[in-house]
Amino acid sequence: MSSFSSVPTANTSLSLIAGERVVISWPGRAALLDAVNRLCADDSPLCRYVGGSLIADLTLTENILLESALSRDAAPDWLGPELHALFAAAGCPDDSRWAARPATTATPTARLRTQVGRALAADPDCLLIDAREWPDAVLDPEHFTRAFQERYPWRTLAWFCDTPERADALQARLAGPNQ
Repeated sequence: MSSFSSVPTANTSLSLIAGERVVISWPGRAALLDAVNRLCADDSPLCRYVGGSLIADLTLTENILLESALSRDAAPDWLGPELHALFAAAGCPDDSRWAARPATTATPTARLRTQVGRALAADPDCLLIDAREWPDAVLDPEHFTRAFQERYPWRTLAWFCDTPERADALQARLAGPNQ
């Protein structure tokens, strides 16, 4: 498989392999995530970050479509059914009304669907997740990663952790009991 561009950070470089699921620990997690996120600035949808604020005056669907509107691309037709299938595979209860809600009244699960949807709208090769900002109580990272891997085996998923302990715990959970 091909690797993504190497990202130099101080005296270290990081290469991500297409289709890989990785957990990365770095004392300056935010700085490393910012460096890797610079790959997202390219014209091609190489990487996308899951997270960010939602715009209160917009519905959740409008928040998802915002990136497409700003880049003047049409929102992909597959996105709605894909989000539904991804979250169902990860064990989230179905909520067909989540997308029409205003951001101000969104449940934590609906907010997370919106953040993931906004990242997937660009059809990226790599999804970046800051583990510190991920709401574990809303959706277990293990369930999300397994569902993501089943649905998108060609996409890279990178979890960024700020402590080695969090990274080790997350890596152990993602590896499963048989590995």
